[in-house]
Amino acid sequence: MQPENAKSARPPLKRLSYRPKEIPAVTGIGLTRVWELIGDGTLESRLVGKTRIVSAESVERLVRGE
Repeated sequence: MQPENAKSARPPLKRLSYRPKEIPAVTGIGLTRVWELIGDGTLESRLVGKTRIVSAESVERLVRGE
């Protein structure tokens, strides 16, 4: 039998993608600018069904200035 806190010992899962409307909260960049960056290819995105997602790696590169 595992102790009760065994579940909390797991490291949190790393986020793989964001929806465009979530990006302003994690970067401080406005939503209009997020859409411009998606449009010009700075932020890599793709459609999954009807949902647009942006890779977390792309968001991290933007914030690091790469």
